[in-house]
Amino acid sequence: MTRYFDTSALAKVHLSEEGTGEVRELLRTARGALTSIITLPELTSALHRAVNRGRVRQDSSEQVRGNMATLWRSLVRVPIDPRLIHAAEELVWRYRLRGFDGVHLASALSMQTQLRESVEFVSFDGALRSAALGEGLAVSPVVAR
Repeated sequence: MTRYFDTSALAKVHLSEEGTGEVRELLRTARGALTSIITLPELTSALHRAVNRGRVRQDSSEQVRGNMATLWRSLVRVPIDPRLIHAAEELVWRYRLRGFDGVHLASALSMQTQLRESVEFVSFDGALRSAALGEGLAVSPVVAR
C-alpha cells in the first residue's frame, strides 16, 4: 500500500518513543512512502526541540540528523504549488488545522488523485487524523498514541 507519512510519524523513526516500531514497520511494508517537501525542516525542528529538552544528547544529534537525511532521500517528496496551497487553505479552514497540517493533508489527497489509488495517511496528530478521516483517507496507526 502507498502511504503518506506526516512529520509526527516520521519523527518517531528517529526519536525513540511510543510508536517508533509501528512507524518503522509501516515504512518497511509500504509500496510507496510519500511526504511533503516541508517535512525535512519540520523534522529538523523536532530534533532541535528533542535536544533542548534533553531527549537526544547533543553529541549524537548530528548522527540523528544524518539518519534523517538518509530516510529523506528514500521518500517520494510531494512538491508544493499554488493549487496545493489553495487546497491546504481550504482544509485548514474546514477542519481548523494548523497551516502545515493542511499542507500535509492536501499533499496526501493530491497524491491519491494523481496515483488513482488509495493512500493511507500515517499520523499521530489527533486533529490531523480526524481531518484525514473526514476526507475519506484510511488512517494509521489504528489508534493514535
